[in-house]
Amino acid sequence: MTKVQIMSLFTVLLFFLSPSHIEANVLPVKIYVDEVKNETELKIYENRFAIAQDILPEKIKNEFIRLLKHSPLIDVVPVDSSDSTMAKLSLSSFVPKRSNNLGTTTKAKIHLRAEYYEPGSTQPRRCEYFVTDSRWKPLYEEDVFKTPWWDRFEKTVYWQGIKKALREAKDDLYAALAGQGVRGRIIEASDQRGQFGQKRFFCNLGFRDSIGKGDTLLVINQRRLNSGYDYYEIKGRLKVITAYENLSLVEAIEENPKDPILSGDAVLLSIN
Repeated sequence: MTKVQIMSLFTVLLFFLSPSHIEANVLPVKIYVDEVKNETELKIYENRFAIAQDILPEKIKNEFIRLLKHSPLIDVVPVDSSDSTMAKLSLSSFVPKRSNNLGTTTKAKIHLRAEYYEPGSTQPRRCEYFVTDSRWKPLYEEDVFKTPWWDRFEKTVYWQGIKKALREAKDDLYAALAGQGVRGRIIEASDQRGQFGQKRFFCNLGFRDSIGKGDTLLVINQRRLNSGYDYYEIKGRLKVITAYENLSLVEAIEENPKDPILSGDAVLLSIN
């Protein structure tokens, strides 16, 4: 290790021992998914021996939770709390269509409604999703609604249409929560350079903040409108080269020469 590298590491250690260093914003974001409402005439059952309960709402809820868990910064909680975002989903309409000319063509028109309640808010953000999907098979296919069992329904274009609407809902929620990712700061510039001379920095995010090698961090400027609404502008991007428990070495992969990345800049590991 060179003298310059030793001095750089010593500076980083002093930074973390100093009481004035900026703590990282440790998440994940909590999301509670409420029971799904099925407002349509479509009813799906586990099998022919269990027709007392429509299981479609439960299947929709479980699929949405599975999609949300794709982000390591999302924690889907089993109980609503004061610091969690609540998601309410409703299957508002479902229109199946079939044609048996030259095989079987099935179409589905899905209308999914979502309401998102931010922590402490009683006014939801409402979103609606309209999805149309179709599938053709060369052979005649029996109408699934004559035997509405789950093992048949999950293979149909109808369920694929519902899943497509759920993916759109997940993407919207991710976008709305993007600014709530893990936040940190650039501590200082490193004397190391990338393969093509890219600048490298030390950042105060590490394993404890869900940071891993290869992750992309956004370098951001926080802004506030006159209305009091906060938003951020992206001034650059960094790639994590090496991650430790409370520290990472990052490399600039996108930078504006007129507004270069500097020590002290805020960084964000976005949810989406």
